[in-house]
Amino acid sequence: MKIGIMQPCFFPYIGYFQLINSVDKYVIYDDVQFIKGGWINRNNILLNGERHRINLLLSGASSNKSINEVEVQSNQVKLIKTIESAYKKAPTFDKVFPVLLNILEYGGKNLGEFLGNSIKEFCNYMDYAITKRKEIAQRYREALRNIEGITVFEDFENVKHNYPYFPILVDADKYGFTRDELYEMMKANYIFGRRYFYPLISQFSTYRGLPSASATNLLVAEEIAEQVICLPISPKLDDKLIRQIATIICKI
Repeated sequence: MKIGIMQPCFFPYIGYFQLINSVDKYVIYDDVQFIKGGWINRNNILLNGERHRINLLLSGASSNKSINEVEVQSNQVKLIKTIESAYKKAPTFDKVFPVLLNILEYGGKNLGEFLGNSIKEFCNYMDYAITKRKEIAQRYREALRNIEGITVFEDFENVKHNYPYFPILVDADKYGFTRDELYEMMKANYIFGRRYFYPLISQFSTYRGLPSASATNLLVAEEIAEQVICLPISPKLDDKLIRQIATIICKI
């Protein structure tokens, strides 16, 4: 059995959840020193294009106390309004903001319990998002796997997928259109795919002058970079939009 342990922090970075995902049991280590000026109750968000510091309001915060001996103030209205103002135009705001409200309006005052609850809330949401993305991926496969010139990828056995992308490959000779032509036709229908790994990093100014960056050394990568496109896979996609995307690809 693999066990992970780390002190909690306010809105953890992605590596925190990658650790949780990689172990069988995870321990929220809140019986350690509270660090004033650290990230236990602080974080940065993007506000009007600039980095903005946010703070979880505390009572009795001291470096002489453990995390689970510090209390959270009950009124986080200003913090909630700041986050709402910063992200209300974000594409997934309506899905994610209720999760943040559940976290920030948590009734308990103990900081360790508050942060522990926030981690659980995020994990529950990510489980939901992964489940929805898995369903979307399966619908795409069912609709697209028999189209000549379109390659879809099946899940690997014994691998825990999180479905961040749904890439397909477009063989122009068999499909009749290039990846870029499909990309533009999808965009004309307000479907915004992503030409992943395009252009290759080897084509960036930092690397393109290196002998190892020559296209002749990267034949497979060059070919895939010209064929791949990632389809939308947001958990908020409904059946109607999934069918619309598949229909556009099928009928082109």
